[in-house]
Amino acid sequence: MGRRLFLQHLGEATASPPVNISSVFSPDDAVVSFTFSFVRQSSPQACNIRLLALNIDEYPDGNHYMLFTEDDHIDPDIPKSFELISPHLLGIPIPEALTKISTALTDFTTKGLAANPIDLDPDDGEDEDDFDDGFPDDQDSDNENFGLEDLIPASAAARQGLIISCTVTLDKIKSDLRAAKNAGFRVGVIGDLVTGSIATVSIRVTKLGLSEEAMQAWGLQSAHYLVLMIRFREGYRDLEQITSEAILSGHTQVRVALCKSYKPSDHDAYDAFDKNTQDQRLTTWASSLEPLFIGTAINDLFRERFSSIVRLRQSYCFNWRSAEAMIHDIQAKAGQQDEIDVHRYVLPDDAADRALLPVVIDDALHDRPLRDASLPLVAMQFLLRHFVRCTEFCLVCHCQVDAAFEALKPYVCSRPLCLYQYMSLGFGPSIEWEILSQPYVVDLLVSFCYAAARQARLKEFPVGIDLKAPLLPHYNDSLLYLRPRAASADNQNAKATINPSFKARIDFDSNDMIFTLDQNEEVSGFRPGDWLIVRNADTDYHYHYQIEEITFPTWRLSKPVMTKAEITDQEPTPDFSTSGTPPAAACKAILPVNCYAYDANFDDMTEEQKSHAVVTILDTLPSVLDMKAYLECNQTAKDISLKSWKTHISRSALNILRWIIASNRSCIMQVSQLFEQGQTANCVTSSPVSGTRVSGMDNWVQFRFAQGAPDKEQRFVDCVKKETPGAKYPTLFAWHGSPLSNWHSIIRQGLLYEETLHARAYGNGVYMSSQATTSVWYAGMGAGSRGSQAINLMWPRSVLGVASAVSLQEVVNKTGAFVSKSPHYVVANTDWIQTRYLFIKSDLRHSTTDSALVAYDQDPQHLCYNEANLPVQIPISAVSKSRCPSFGQTDTNIVSKKIKHSPSVDEQTVEQQEDDTNSVRSDANDRDFLESEIEYDNMSIDSSKVYDTVPDKTPASASPTRKRSLDTNKMDFVPGLLDVSSIKFLDPPKDASTSATNALQRALKEAVKVQNTTPLSTLGWYINSEHVSNLYQWIVELHSFNEKLPLAKDMEKMGITSIALEMRFTNQFPFSPPFIRVVKPRFLPFSAGGGGHVTEGGAICMELLTNTGWTAVTSIEMVLLQVQLAISDEERPARLAHASNQHCPGWGYGRGDSYGVGEAVSAYERACRAHGWKIPDGFAMFGQESSE
Repeated sequence: MGRRLFLQHLGEATASPPVNISSVFSPDDAVVSFTFSFVRQSSPQACNIRLLALNIDEYPDGNHYMLFTEDDHIDPDIPKSFELISPHLLGIPIPEALTKISTALTDFTTKGLAANPIDLDPDDGEDEDDFDDGFPDDQDSDNENFGLEDLIPASAAARQGLIISCTVTLDKIKSDLRAAKNAGFRVGVIGDLVTGSIATVSIRVTKLGLSEEAMQAWGLQSAHYLVLMIRFREGYRDLEQITSEAILSGHTQVRVALCKSYKPSDHDAYDAFDKNTQDQRLTTWASSLEPLFIGTAINDLFRERFSSIVRLRQSYCFNWRSAEAMIHDIQAKAGQQDEIDVHRYVLPDDAADRALLPVVIDDALHDRPLRDASLPLVAMQFLLRHFVRCTEFCLVCHCQVDAAFEALKPYVCSRPLCLYQYMSLGFGPSIEWEILSQPYVVDLLVSFCYAAARQARLKEFPVGIDLKAPLLPHYNDSLLYLRPRAASADNQNAKATINPSFKARIDFDSNDMIFTLDQNEEVSGFRPGDWLIVRNADTDYHYHYQIEEITFPTWRLSKPVMTKAEITDQEPTPDFSTSGTPPAAACKAILPVNCYAYDANFDDMTEEQKSHAVVTILDTLPSVLDMKAYLECNQTAKDISLKSWKTHISRSALNILRWIIASNRSCIMQVSQLFEQGQTANCVTSSPVSGTRVSGMDNWVQFRFAQGAPDKEQRFVDCVKKETPGAKYPTLFAWHGSPLSNWHSIIRQGLLYEETLHARAYGNGVYMSSQATTSVWYAGMGAGSRGSQAINLMWPRSVLGVASAVSLQEVVNKTGAFVSKSPHYVVANTDWIQTRYLFIKSDLRHSTTDSALVAYDQDPQHLCYNEANLPVQIPISAVSKSRCPSFGQTDTNIVSKKIKHSPSVDEQTVEQQEDDTNSVRSDANDRDFLESEIEYDNMSIDSSKVYDTVPDKTPASASPTRKRSLDTNKMDFVPGLLDVSSIKFLDPPKDASTSATNALQRALKEAVKVQNTTPLSTLGWYINSEHVSNLYQWIVELHSFNEKLPLAKDMEKMGITSIALEMRFTNQFPFSPPFIRVVKPRFLPFSAGGGGHVTEGGAICMELLTNTGWTAVTSIEMVLLQVQLAISDEERPARLAHASNQHCPGWGYGRGDSYGVGEAVSAYERACRAHGWKIPDGFAMFGQESSE
């Protein structure tokens, strides 16, 4: 992103400003302030100048500057010179801009403006020797770029007159796109690639091998595609041309996003490049595109490094890891003349030990020259490397981070500059979004941090983010185990005394601070907006104020945020309001106070002082529900931000809150339904994760809890299969308890056991127990729970009131290989452990209604027990989808329902095989472009010509794999035997449109082609071309149902082999869905115990078949697949009326075997109204049929 480059270059200019320029800094966003010094008439003078970047997001190439000064007493010709200088600053970095400004102003101040017209472009004929570029003469362009010509910026190359050809043959373009398609990706074209347009490459996220926990943590849905968009403004460019640039210039741009189709609409695709659509969830995105949670970082990575990385790969035969490491070091050492040791970067591939799918680790550049490589394919593989493995890379500098802890969420490396940029540039999660969507999770994170700070258990601090904090006298007290103050008196006296910033008097009634006249200089450095703490010896409170107005000798202050001044070991923390009025005793007079400003550099404090400062600042933070209410009340505002709540949240508190949320590396999702005080129904937050509550833990608030790298779940599954093959009980569940002050580190670093706080009598490893009471006891072993030293570690403003925490883990059930199995489980191999739940002891009321659909079948020898020594019931949804059906399912006292999948196919496989819910097939334009060597004739309505346009059958191995989630063990269906005498065939509609007719021709042709290249027993549906005399009316037979389904048994009993459907289309197709109804046989209605999404009138009741759920790219193949899956629903199975009349005596007889159109239309309309679905345009014409 340009903003990050801007700050990087600003840092370079600050460290090494050009001649005659000093004091370079940024007083505001996109503004550079500096002082230009010169001599006029033997008198030294200076001018304070500001340089404003007008388009920082396109910095540097697309940015231009505005120069101005706020100095009043300067030569009026200096501002005039700015108008002449500004046009010469287009598209250049800050250091170069400052150099040009210095050169021009120096010439002007020494020679005058009229005598020396400003001309900063050497290309216009000016002698280059007259231009001082601010660098030593021996640093030519080669040395400046370490001998790598490819690192010259495109803008610089253009200024040097370098011409890069953009001519690529159409055959090369098609070859590149087909390479991506053949590698398993979806390819789309928007516009004309020859003259300039957008190419898209995409893949369903369910095909990337991501765990369910990673999907949740990253905000992904199973219907999402990961879409790479490459825009060629002046025509397609191949990989060889791209690598001639150091960074991707305006000629070629890359954006990544999510989409529920394999490519976005034309309008949305162009908007992704033309608008500033940053990765922030509170911004409004186009309807077909959604922001990727690390989209900003990946877009920057492509822009800044992709071309150079590919060039290094080719030049030195590097793999991705080697080239990335070398580029990182080159950019980190910019300006240094160290020789690059190429051999040091010959590194082994880093994907070998990962449980990654081939599509993620495939490398199209391996042993292939650039001229033969496909740009879309290589770019997509580069994207997958940094998307699927995003937790391994710093989101700012893109280097590989320390892998000591495998995180589920990406973060930054240990460099303070990266943390600063991550926080200041918005790379991290939106705290506003987190508070609105998961307020209790935010409460939990803050509570953990508060407890850790209170006991000096913070292992990392928010350093490098320019955090300012107050320095108070009690910061010299020891926090470790909270020793009594008397015991630490000597230690306190040995430390330097902390004095107040200044003293004053305050009127608590009016919130005015009053100074003596001789204090003017002492407080002259303060500005409105600064925060300070006021302390009076007669009160037990700290008053945190923001300065609102300064009119010396009086300051107008905001209403105070009050916190307890000093908490003794015996005195619990009271529940304070967010802000308020001081106690009455303090309001009777103007009192003298000591004032402590928020001006101490947090980074310079000792670790103990930092912990104190974190506690002090978090004490002022409003509760999550107060922050949520503020955001909800201001949602109509243009900028929904907590920054605007200036009188309640200091900048320091906001920065610590952002750090707490952003540094969380685990996925925590609320399970328990929580209630505000006085509520009897309805959760105050968004809906919790349903169907996942552990039964038997009614006194605990539950959260789903996941840790580890995105492939950690797969490694755990692999260990289960390897260590317990074919076992009936391959895993067990166990508890882990730890003091509250440890959980801040646990959710960031995992269940590590390198640090020993308590004795390890049973060996090294992660300690767990089958008994909740044991783990709960260990959770209370912190110093804050010890007898007379007991204190309240809870964050004072916590809504949850977190008092204790334990977690529930799933463990490979190979107890004989544990370090110890009695009295505790001790497991050294962390790949054998997968966290599943986090349980919080809280007084907040929560629902205890059990909602598990199916319980996990635990090993009777290793049951998991609650505090009452009763086995807990764990929902099957707690385990990986890839293992759900491989375990037995135990009936419990809970009302259970069957899982919606075949016993032989797991849920994860079902999701992957269903593939493209909204676009199984590419649209006509993309298909015609990629397969233009196949001539498609216009398709006649004559059914005989339907087959003439379809290629001959190909072997199954050569055809695309199309599998259903249902087994088809036998096939009794024979095509061509359907009796259609009861079906009225219609004439083409009078309002038929050319566009709809052409779309139906393509759809029918695609469907028949699929039918001819896929075994019917696998496909499950059949279209007889002899019955298609009108493109707007199709007759389809569903057949070969799973023989275990009640429907299949009913069909066998009645002697029928297929279900006849009628599909009718309007002239709005493909923008409106087809109307699908069962023709025959009749089904048992819902009211009589039927199911299968078939209404009482025979219409198929699905959101997909309404304007609410339909999209124009949905294929007929996918529609029929979804209809068949709906009819095959096991939760409420479909039954045939005549075969099932014993359930509803007499129903169905005397009404014939077929449904009428009128009753189907009425039933469809009723279903739409009941569900709030939108009825398609033109649907009314179907109800005009009266033949029934």
